[in-house]
Amino acid sequence: MDILKKRLVWFFQKKHMRELPEYSDSAEKSQYFNLVTINDEADIQKHLSPLFTSPPSNFAFRGVNDASFKLFSTIQRRWYWDGMEDVFADVPSYVKYQIILATNVNGWS
Repeated sequence: MDILKKRLVWFFQKKHMRELPEYSDSAEKSQYFNLVTINDEADIQKHLSPLFTSPPSNFAFRGVNDASFKLFSTIQRRWYWDGMEDVFADVPSYVKYQIILATNVNGWS
């Protein structure tokens, strides 16, 4: 019940839908990604064609419309938006809690 109580306090304090963290600049982002500047259609062809001609082929990925946005999984976005750092020690413990909830639904085990 302690989790439920914390969740209600969080909700009524209107902490939900917090902003997701962003990269402060391209130097920070380049620590995690190989950044490429696209200036024209030729640059697009040059940098994207290897994705479809070299193994593994035929894959695509989604991005975001602003380079400062960090990529998060759905559960990571939930973690930030819902202020779960106030309830759970870390994202893995939140994931474990969600798995427990899911396995207890309708007698799953």
